Amino acid sequence: MNTKDLLALRMQQLDQRNTLLLEACKKSYLTQAKVIEVYHQWHTDQMKQGEYEKGELVLVYNKALDNHMSGKGDLRWCGPYAVVVRCLSGVYVVQELDRLVLKQPVTWKHMKSYVPQRGLEPV
Repeated sequence: MNTKDLLALRMQQLDQRNTLLLEACKKSYLTQAKVIEVYHQWHTDQMKQGEYEKGELVLVYNKALDNHMSGKGDLRWCGPYAVVVRCLSGVYVVQELDRLVLKQPVTWKHMKSYVPQRGLEPV
């Protein structure tokens, strides 16, 4: 094989690479979607959508860490907090266990139920 043939072969390989990468991306996306769907099917009874009772212990998502690139080991869920009341707009007022109420209300999308270990009970 001469140089011209090798260059033609390499160009063909590069063209195939792009199509293979696109196919791999599509398959990866479809696989992730299937995994998410299976997770939701298995955990629908455990996931809540804004139905927290007064005094229920919850964890609150720290959305400020989403934009930090160096936050690899940071704790993204804070808490536990106790639900005080649900406002008419659908947001929740939560308080720390020492009864200090948070300044900002929290949407249900940024909350998840907290299963306490021994010794912690709802306020």
